[in-house]
Amino acid sequence: MADWAHLIGYISGSVLGRLLKHPRAADFNIVALVRSREKAMIIRSKFRVNAVVGTLDEHDKLTGLAERADIVFSVVRARTPQSADNSLIIVRGID
Repeated sequence: MADWAHLIGYISGSVLGRLLKHPRAADFNIVALVRSREKAMIIRSKFRVNAVVGTLDEHDKLTGLAERADIVFSVVRARTPQSADNSLIIVRGID
């Protein structure tokens, strides 16, 4: 497992790992939503990724991040009605 996978989850870590290995990764402005300041600090310093501390319950934050994004990867578990709500919040921000 890659170093970042334990910080942001297995699937999120896999997506991030692929993005960071891209030949033009230095041109990307990658933003990751994480749950703690500690994880954010490690991700920022070790992987040069803009880490934003927050939760999926912060709808305004999700919408704002999506508004500024060209591409959004949402890799949360789809087990709860909240997951569907969060997807709609992100789409609202992209739209």
